[in-house]
Amino acid sequence: RKRRKMISIIVPVYNRENKVGSCIASILNQTYTDLELILVDDGSTDNSVAVCEEYAKQDKRIRIIQKENGGVSSARNCGIKEARGEYLQFVDSDDTIDKEMTQKLYEAVQKNEADEAICGFREIHGGTRGDVIRIPQKECVTTVAKMESEIEHLILNCLLQSCCNKLYKKEKIKEFFSTEYTYGEDLLFNLAYLRKIETIAFVPKAYYEYDCRGESITSSYREDEIEIRIHLMSEVFAFSEACLEGTQVMREFADKTMRAVIYSLFDIYQDERFFKSERKQKILGYLKNQTVQKASGVCQLGNRQQRFCNRLIQKQQGGFLLFLFALKEKLHLY
Repeated sequence: RKRRKMISIIVPVYNRENKVGSCIASILNQTYTDLELILVDDGSTDNSVAVCEEYAKQDKRIRIIQKENGGVSSARNCGIKEARGEYLQFVDSDDTIDKEMTQKLYEAVQKNEADEAICGFREIHGGTRGDVIRIPQKECVTTVAKMESEIEHLILNCLLQSCCNKLYKKEKIKEFFSTEYTYGEDLLFNLAYLRKIETIAFVPKAYYEYDCRGESITSSYREDEIEIRIHLMSEVFAFSEACLEGTQVMREFADKTMRAVIYSLFDIYQDERFFKSERKQKILGYLKNQTVQKASGVCQLGNRQQRFCNRLIQKQQGGFLLFLFALKEKLHLY
């Protein structure tokens, strides 16, 4: 019988005393048992550590690491450094995983001699919205250079923007999670990882359950959203140009980015904490940004008002854009 590899499952924990127990239980219940669970407490001020310690008394596969608060990326990086497994998996302390998740991802990697396995996830919203299931479009194995259509699907369905629906080879991880940004660090990590590997296996089932009913450890209000989105766009452009054969991924991500940029520019226009002249200068500055200009030229927005805004951005017609924002305030154009 072929020896099974050790898998390290890393969970950053910060003030989740009411949820971390369910998260831990779902991991300990995995059908794949050759694993270690690394719980990285990121300076919790509630009883999260006590909950973790109770589980650690019952299962020797659990290791608890305590550190000063530094954010989810800092906690994950700490877990990577401490991991003893040949493969790594990440789970957020709000969430739970299907009992077969680790087993299925490991089998996909082993069967296909892949460097990474990607599965789907279920967003649990509750209320009238219900659950949203996002999965890879088919079961397959592909090389990074040939996965243009797959990456397009992954980006549109937010499957590339998370690290929690994947199994990674530790030896292939050359860049850690960025601690510079308040979100988007998963996508940056995944793009850096894709640059170092050759093959990926897709598992078209939702094994990860992402709890969207409350505020996640990875979500909060982001005042710097437009700056981060522009940086992410520049990284996607760089990845597409270096690793992919086509430009479809660039267009799809540019569509998502420019929609968000337009709304962010309008938010700046409405931000009364700054003088009107300051807001104007901020908006005009973003219109000159090279990445914004590149994304504006690539994207193909479907909404008529957004297309018009994008055309103004592309031509750097800041005065007309500000006039349109003034109309939007009165007429709710989009």
